[in-house]
Amino acid sequence: MCRATANSGNTSPSEPAATKTYRRLTSLSPQIRLNTSASLSTNTRKSDTIGDVLVISPHLDDAVFSAGQLLAGNPGTVVVTVFAGVPAPETVDAYDQGCGFANSEQAMRHRRGEDETALGMLGAKAVHLDLFGIQYATHGDEEIAGALDEVISRFGPGRVAGPIGLVHPDHERVGAVWRRVLNRYPEIEQYAYEDLPYRLTFPRRSSRAISAFVRDHGAVEARLPAGDVGAKACAMLAYLSQLRAATPLKCLEPERLWRLANRLEDT
Repeated sequence: MCRATANSGNTSPSEPAATKTYRRLTSLSPQIRLNTSASLSTNTRKSDTIGDVLVISPHLDDAVFSAGQLLAGNPGTVVVTVFAGVPAPETVDAYDQGCGFANSEQAMRHRRGEDETALGMLGAKAVHLDLFGIQYATHGDEEIAGALDEVISRFGPGRVAGPIGLVHPDHERVGAVWRRVLNRYPEIEQYAYEDLPYRLTFPRRSSRAISAFVRDHGAVEARLPAGDVGAKACAMLAYLSQLRAATPLKCLEPERLWRLANRLEDT
C-alpha cells in the first residue's frame, strides 16, 4: 500500500493537484499496482546505517525523480541536495507564490520536510546544503565544490552518483562541479544518472548532451541494485508542493545510470 505525506502532517498548498496526480500514476502506469486510497499518511523505512552510496541532487526532489529506484535498492544511501538553502523571510518568488506559499522561506522549509519524508520512505538519509540556485541568488561553483568536498570527506562513500546535468542550468552546473570534485577521490567509483524528466521532455537536446557525456568520459551503461518502481512512485508523492509543476509519469520511465571511466582535469 502506498502511503506518503508531507512532513509533520502539514497539508501542502497543492495537495489537490497531488491527489489528481496520484490517480494518474495508479491508472495510467501499468507497471505500478498501488492502493488508490486518498489517505496520505507517513510510512517510512529510514535506515540507521549509512550505506556505501552517496547521491548528489541539484534540487529537493531530483534524486527521487531521477534515481528513486537506485535509492530504494541501496538502503542507507546519503542524498546530498545542493540547492536547498532557505531564503530570508522577505524573499518572495513568483513560483513559490504560485505553489501557495506566502514567501520563499516558507516554501523551502516545507520542501525540505517533503524531501526528508520521501527519502525516508526509500531508506535514504537527507543532507541539505545551504546553497541557492538560479531561483534565488545563486552561489558560485567554488562554493558548491567546497561544500560537496566536505560532505564526501565526511561520509567516505565507495560510490558516488550525480546528475549528467541535462537542460536546466542548475543541473548543468552541478553536473560539471561534482565530477570535478570527484577527481580528488580516485578510489571512489563514479556514476552519473540521466536527469528526469528532462531526458524525456527535451529529447533531442538531452540525447546530444548524453552522447557528448559518454564520449568525453568513456562512460558505459551500468547497473546497481535497484528497487521497485512502485516504491519510487510512492516517494514521489511526498513532494506535494512540486507535483503540480513536475511531469511525474515521465519520471517513472526506466532510470539509466552510467559509470565513468575517464576523469576531467581538475581546473
